[in-house]
Amino acid sequence: MRFSQEITPFTTYELSEQETILGQIFSQEQLAILQNEIAILAMKKVEMVVDPAFPAEAAEIDGQIAILRFLMDRSEKASLAYNTPSETSFDMDDTIISEDDSFPRNALDL
Repeated sequence: MRFSQEITPFTTYELSEQETILGQIFSQEQLAILQNEIAILAMKKVEMVVDPAFPAEAAEIDGQIAILRFLMDRSEKASLAYNTPSETSFDMDDTIISEDDSFPRNALDL
């Protein structure tokens, strides 16, 4: 795998299945950091005074929590696939965010 010098929103990399799986597995420390970020965002939402003129602020927090949880869940699936390759099939479609993915709809759905 070669990394591009210039990265844009449209930059993609061709990875083998093993590279894809290994690249999605976070260390325990990285998972702890992500969970801490979720907790910080959840507290921020609980403590915020919702201004009807700016409903997007709460939605932004929900989106941030959702993507962090998505990354953590994907890491767990990849870890299972890597550690038990004969019993677990890793569906490459799980690496793509789709409308079917179940994201929490608000910060209190933790």
